[in-house]
This record gives sequence, structure tokens and C-alpha cells, in this order.
Amino acid sequence: MKKVLGLILAVALIFTLISIVPTFAFDEVLNVDWVKATESDGNEIATVCAATVLWDYYDNVPVFELSGVAGAISGGATLFNIVAWYMPDQEMADIGLRVDGGEIVYDGYCTYQQALVDAVAAFGAGWENASMTLRINAYTPILEGSHTIEVIAKFTDESTKGIVTFKYRTDNISSGKTAVEVLNGALSMRSGFWEPSYATDGQAPVFDGANVCPLGWYVADPSSASNARLYVDLEAQYAINNVSLRPMGWMDGCMFPGTWEILASTDGATWEQISSGSGRTGNQTETVSTDVSNVTARYICVHIIEHAGAVIDTNTGYYYSGFGEVDVFGTKIADDDARSIFAPVSNYEKGTVKDNYTGGQEAIGAPSAWTGFTTGDLDYEFSFRTDISFHSIGFPGFWSYPGTPLEIEFICDGTSVLTVNYVTGGDAPIIIDLGTTLPKGTYDVIITITDEEMNGEAYKCYMVLGFATEGVLYDDDYCVFERGNVAIDLYSYDSKGIGFVPFDYVEPHDPVTRDFDAAQGDALSYDQILVNGSEIANGNSAVIAAKKGIDGTDGSIETVTLHGWYGNASQAIDQFGYQINGGRVVYGDFKSATEDAVYGAGGQYASRFTVPVDVSALKNDGNVIWIWAKLANGDEVQLNRFDNRGSDNEKDREVYVIFNAPASQGQGGQEPGVPTADASMVLFVVAAAAIALVLLKKKAF
Repeated sequence: MKKVLGLILAVALIFTLISIVPTFAFDEVLNVDWVKATESDGNEIATVCAATVLWDYYDNVPVFELSGVAGAISGGATLFNIVAWYMPDQEMADIGLRVDGGEIVYDGYCTYQQALVDAVAAFGAGWENASMTLRINAYTPILEGSHTIEVIAKFTDESTKGIVTFKYRTDNISSGKTAVEVLNGALSMRSGFWEPSYATDGQAPVFDGANVCPLGWYVADPSSASNARLYVDLEAQYAINNVSLRPMGWMDGCMFPGTWEILASTDGATWEQISSGSGRTGNQTETVSTDVSNVTARYICVHIIEHAGAVIDTNTGYYYSGFGEVDVFGTKIADDDARSIFAPVSNYEKGTVKDNYTGGQEAIGAPSAWTGFTTGDLDYEFSFRTDISFHSIGFPGFWSYPGTPLEIEFICDGTSVLTVNYVTGGDAPIIIDLGTTLPKGTYDVIITITDEEMNGEAYKCYMVLGFATEGVLYDDDYCVFERGNVAIDLYSYDSKGIGFVPFDYVEPHDPVTRDFDAAQGDALSYDQILVNGSEIANGNSAVIAAKKGIDGTDGSIETVTLHGWYGNASQAIDQFGYQINGGRVVYGDFKSATEDAVYGAGGQYASRFTVPVDVSALKNDGNVIWIWAKLANGDEVQLNRFDNRGSDNEKDREVYVIFNAPASQGQGGQEPGVPTADASMVLFVVAAAAIALVLLKKKAF
């Protein structure tokens, strides 16, 4: 995929240099600031066309499809406001609008603004026509149905020229609506060019090499088969009459899916197939349009079943599929007050709430919203639904000023059922044990802090609320969360349910004994060795040298202490223990004070260990002492980390020592506290004698 992105950027640069370097001048430039849908008094309802700049396009009149028009009308919009500026290649007299090919209307749509001219001229050499730049500010009514709006330039010689065309349909009910990807093992191609939201932005533009613009939605799989899905929430109940998929402009849509289906649902639980297709290979420029009838839906799902064509990126061996736009047409039947299946939904209005994937675009409750606050009181609410009970809630994306107090209230179906208090530890994901199990249901969660609790200090806390990237919304699979598009985690003792919120389900766990494994979130450092309480090694190199053989053959050493830290990404550490010569692990209270730097390196569950081992009873050379950790879920982990074993720069991080004890007289080294064979025989004889005495007493009685 990196090759594909590199190609895009290289093409863009080449075309830009071709356009600019040889002449270093622009004869004609159009800058569209925006097109907004407004109320009759000019009050903005929605932006339906984002900013775009085009230069030297001559007779290639750009066509933009306005997005979210149906939603804007529902919000009270009656007018379009077109704001732009145009630098022509000849002196211009006026700007007019033409709707649906009718009469051109000139109605004071343009003005000469000296400040604008000065700003354009300030771009420097090459902007020779800056003095002819005019500001365009036009209003035109929003009409029901499908329409075009042409912006026409009239020049002083009475000639005219179309400079931009806007198209819209008032029944395109998917434009501007929330789109959520569920990958099911596919790889998301989010890169600034391909995002779920770009599949509902109303545009499937042609990539021209110079005007680099968002294209659509794009995913990849290691095989031709796929189960990736794109869900669209129409936010109300609609009678659907058509669904269409438009190929993206890049590479002429050659990565359009090979086999796909489109599903509809009123509640997100029961789905009906309303369209399907297959056999698309090679370049695709035509929209796939399907008329439907008798379909009522709030949710639309585009399911990629198979990718078309061969592997594109031979470096990864992945297959790719995507499209520029999913268009859904219909008329509203009724409002739908049910919460979206794509919870949580935030009502946060303080601090900063930003869409993480669009470079910080302001959006209240946006997908993958970064929710932050820096000072003052906080009363923040979000919502979710779940079909299984849960005992803990986790925030995988969480950063805070250490010591920030949180009061978290859970309101289930309108009734307050639990309030818990939690003090944050710093920048790390958090999992809050509720101390009880809450039932399935619809929850409002209110997080509250106050200045008084921190004695006037400024708060600093950020959490991410949005949508997960793995799993299926309505089957038995639960998700793996990734930073940047995480939501919340719920933990349950129940069997798998059907969750409205994607989350990590925690199965009942059978503890295992395992080796250190970084892939399971393990991290550690072995920092220090002490003998009889005195340090003999500190730091990696010294510890590696010392642990391979400590000489205690003279009998002077009674304790060997191993010091370091260990952490697991998802489990707290219950205890540390030591093991001698492969015997049983002796666990104890061996945790010690842990610095912030350790939490930073090992995560929120990291802990220091200081383990003193009594070696006074050991005999002979080669006694091996290992350190183990027991996790909160019961797993036991041998701290035998060895990085890059067999390589030139291998790092021996294993937490052990070899202790050479005084030689025994016919008795091998052994674990203290485990009886020798001779001692065991003595104990057996004593026990047998005691049993015999009891029997004799009973008989005498």
C-alpha cells in the first residue's frame, strides 16, 4: 500500500511541477470557498461543498455534487450560498447563475474587493491577472428534485463562459450521513485519501494529478475473499427507491469490488439484501445503480464479498477494493428517535471535540472523536447500548493529568444504577472495575469532576470515543481496538451476546503457564543483583555478566536478590515469585515501589520486583534461580525474555542467576524447604510410628 500512496504523491508532484515550473504563471484560477445550505435569513445549516482551488482549467468546467442536501432541508435550509473568487484570463463584467440550463440571471453576484485583489497579488510572480479578480457571493433557492447550478462569467466583450457547475438531488439521503467501517480482518486504507466518511461526502472526484482530493472508501485483504462492510446510518426511517455505487476516480475505479451485496435494516439487527453484483474487472467508470421498491430502512450496509483482479501490491500480497460513493435515494417516512447502533454518541460541548481522521475538523460527537478538557468543571455524558451484562468498563484511548478525580455515574434506561469514583494515574488506557455486574440495557454515562477536588489546579484529560475497526456489529465476533479509532471496552462474565457497541469480550479464563511473550503485552527490565544486601551488578551489561555465575562456594552468601520490573498490557500483576532448579514457584510479597518512568515503559500495570532468595541451603555448582510473575487472571509468566536470540546484537534480558554453592558431601543441590530423600524417610518412619501408637491406644480402649 505504501507503493500506491507513494505513486499518488509522486504523480501529484510531477503534474504540479509541469503546471507551475515552465511558465510559473496562472492565467485562470477559481477558488471555491464553500457552498452552504442556509435558512432564508442566511443562517447556516450545513456546508454542502468544501473548499477547492483550480487553476488553468480553461474549458474543463468542474462539476461538483453537493452533499447532505436532504439533511440540510430537514434542518430548515431553503437557500444555497455560493462563495468563491475567480481570477480570469480577460477582463470580466459580471457573474450570473443558470439553473437547469435556463436563462442566465445576473443579479449582483460579484464584487470587486481591493483587499481580495491585494491578497491574490501577494502570491507573487505568476499571478499577473490578480487585478481582475472578483469575489463571488450568490444565493439561489434549493429546489426539490435533481438540479444543476451553473456559475457563468460574462466578459467585457459580451462573451460568456461557464466556470463551475454544481449538481444536487434533494432525495440523496446518504450524503453527509455517518459511515462506519467494520473490517472483519481486512486492512483499513485510511490515509487522507480514503476514509469511510468520504464514501458519503457526495463526491467521487477524478484524480487529476494536481488537485489531490479525497476519493472514497478503500480496504485490503490478504486473499481475494473479504468480509469488510461499510455501514451508513440514515438517521431516520426512509422509503428507499434506489441505491448506487460510484467508482472512485483514482485509476478509473479499477479496484471496484468483484462481488458485493447491499443490505438494508430498520433496526440494525435484521437485514434484507436489496442489491448485489459481481463480475466487475478492469477499469470501471460507470455507476452501478439499482432501483428498489417496498424497502424501508434506517441503515444501509455495503458488504464486499470478493475483491476483483489480481494482487496489486506484490510487496504485501494484498487484494484491494473500494468505491468513491454510496448513494441512497428515497423519501423520509418518519423520524427515528432510537439511538444509533453506532454508539457511543457524545453530547460533549466543552473543551475540544475533534474528528481524529480529518485533521481536526470540529464535530460534536463525530466518529472517532477526540474528547478533551483542560480546565474547569466537567460534566460529560455519552451513551451506549449492550445486549450482555458487564462488570468493567475500559477506555483504550485515555490520557490524563495524574491524580485527576473522575466520578462516573451509570444511568440504565433512565434510572441511576451505579456511581463509581476513579483517580487517574496518567497517560495510559484505563479499565475501571465497577465492583458489581450491570445488566444489559441502554446506558447514559456521566463523567464529572470539579475544581475543588484538585485545589484549583488545571485538569488535563483526553479520551477517545468513536467506532471500532474490527468485528461485526451484529454477530458473535467482538473487536480488536486500534489507537485513533477506539470506542469503549465492556467486560462480561456472560456468554457472548449481540452487542450494540463493539467491544472486547472476555471469555472465562483458564490460567496458563507460559513464557515471556511481547506479543501478549509483556515488557520487562532486569536492573540489579545484590548479594547479602550489597549490590554486585547494576545495568544491563553488568547484570548479564554477573547472572551467569555467582561464586558462593565459600559459604559466605546467604541471600541473592534480583531487582527489576515487569508489566503486561492488559493484566495487573498479582505476585512475583522465584523458582530454584525447576522446582515449584514460591510466590510472595515481592512488589516494590514503582517509578513513573516504569509505568511509561511498561504500561499502567507495570511493577517493580525485589526478590530476595535464601540460598544458604543450596549445595554444589549450577543452581538456577528464575523469577516468575502471576497475573490477575491467574496466568503465570516466566520472565525469560531473550531478544533477537542468535543474532549479532542479541539482548539477554532473562531474569535469572546461576548460583554456585559450597560442595555437598554426597548430596546434590536442592530447593530449600523441599525434604531430601533421607529426611523424607525419617518423616515417614515418624508418621508410621505415630499411626501405630494411635491404633494401639484405640485397641486398648
